[in-house]
Formats: sequence, structure tokens, C-alpha cells
Amino acid sequence: MTPFLDLLHPDAGTVLISEWRTGTPERTRAAADAVIEEWAAAEAPPARLAQHLFVATDGTGLLHYAQWTSARTTSRGPAPTAPP
Repeated sequence: MTPFLDLLHPDAGTVLISEWRTGTPERTRAAADAVIEEWAAAEAPPARLAQHLFVATDGTGLLHYAQWTSARTTSRGPAPTAPP
């Protein structure tokens, strides 16, 4: 079993936790692999301090845990609008 590091980041103002139900170990692994691949390919927003992905012991889902500097910084802001 892998020991957990301290998940509390001293600068975290907001923690977002989401549970993803995938149903089977195969779908769970595929989803985890896709998420980790995306994390590696994309530039991390400066306000995101840390993120963790946990696989359920029964293989039926994932838990995503992310720490941000504040609630205001958790999104990329409003989508651009077309000119009038």
C-alpha cells in the first residue's frame, strides 16, 4: 500500500472534491489514464496548487481532489463572446 503524503497545502483557499462513478475496473483504469494523460499534456493554471486522483478499491470509481488558491480561481473565467 502506498503511504499518503499530507494533502493539506498551506496556501489552499479552496478544495474541490468530485466522485466519478465509472462502474467497472476497466472503465476506471481507462478514465484514470485519460485524466493523467491530460494533466501531463496541459499547462496547469497557476492558481491550482495540487490535484490528486484516487482509484476506488473495488474499481468502480475515482475520487478527484484539487486544491486552489481561492474559489474565484477555480475556473478559467467567462467564455469569450462573439462581437455584436
